[in-house]
Amino acid sequence: MYQIYLNKICSMKTFLLILLMIVFAPAMTGQVLAREFIYDVGLSAQDITFSLPVDRMPAHDFVRIYAKITNYGSSDMMASVAFYKGVQLIGRSQEISIRADGLADEVFVDWEVPTEPFSITAKIQNSQPGDQNLLNNETQSILIVPLPDRDKDAIPDTEDTDDDNDNVSDIDEIAQGTNPNNPDSDEDGVLDDVDYYPLDSAKQEQEVIIQPVPEEKQPVVEESRTNNDSASQNDSTGQTENAQDNNEQNSSDQESEVEIVDEAQDNQTLDELQAQILDADGILEKVKIVVSQIAWGEYEFSFVTDEVDINPADLNHVWEFGDGETSSTSGIHKYKQPGSYFVKVKIDGEYGNTIKDVVEVNVPFFSIYNIYLWGAGLLILFVAIVLVIFIKK
Repeated sequence: MYQIYLNKICSMKTFLLILLMIVFAPAMTGQVLAREFIYDVGLSAQDITFSLPVDRMPAHDFVRIYAKITNYGSSDMMASVAFYKGVQLIGRSQEISIRADGLADEVFVDWEVPTEPFSITAKIQNSQPGDQNLLNNETQSILIVPLPDRDKDAIPDTEDTDDDNDNVSDIDEIAQGTNPNNPDSDEDGVLDDVDYYPLDSAKQEQEVIIQPVPEEKQPVVEESRTNNDSASQNDSTGQTENAQDNNEQNSSDQESEVEIVDEAQDNQTLDELQAQILDADGILEKVKIVVSQIAWGEYEFSFVTDEVDINPADLNHVWEFGDGETSSTSGIHKYKQPGSYFVKVKIDGEYGNTIKDVVEVNVPFFSIYNIYLWGAGLLILFVAIVLVIFIKK
């Protein structure tokens, strides 16, 4: 009786051992091969770095992108490295030559930061001799969201005290009623900092008021004057007084006009000025991607806007699914392999602008929807049943 239990225990141990070998043999084999590669250069996501902080990268500024390439093999190698934003090549491919046994080399390219979120892909190409391990020849950086910078002065709008770069601070522009997002508020071709009338397109230069020169009085030649001379003097004096009265009246009218303009500007409240700034901003989020999973690796993509009167299907738009495929219509897209994908939609706005949104879609390998995982599980179960039947016999 003891021998029977002992045989069953040994058979169960053998079955578990065989099952563990079936499950872990590919991984163990891969690790052994990785250590035995003679030609193997590679990089990881942590090897892509930037000259600017990724959380404070202004749009339109120039950034240097670095990639560190390591030689994991036992032989010296040469290769080239290319940087991509999506499918767009950045700059030119960079040549590298690296000594063996874990030494590394670093390459870089210079690039202008876009306005939309992005990630950078680095690819190792043209390896000499040929790379025996291609699994580590391509990687992608994290998703980076640039900070808005309207005046392109490398200072983010959140920190810039002069958003339109016209040498007039935003606070002063709000106080005087000009647009802090437009260096020429009245669109007359003269910047606000040198325009004496930044809210009046008909005036640019300072108006100079010329005061009339009073007439010089004639010296008295005779002490006694006739009645005619007295009358003539009275007429001359009257004309001079009338001219002075007219000049004073014109000056008074001009001062009244200036006072009326100043009073009209004072009546414009700070709230109205801030509303004017928001209207001039023009950068508003008006679209949002909606994702619905149908099956493993299969998703339905659509989008909604904050304009209730607009039908999304009527808008011209383009989808970029992150796997190199694009579409001009919303609908179902199927990914062929697991991974993380950044899905983007670009929509033509009403005024020639482009409205965008980006979401990340993760297609996991270990998922109940993964038919390949089910197939592997069924295969393992089938092998286990065969082993059990064989052991019982």
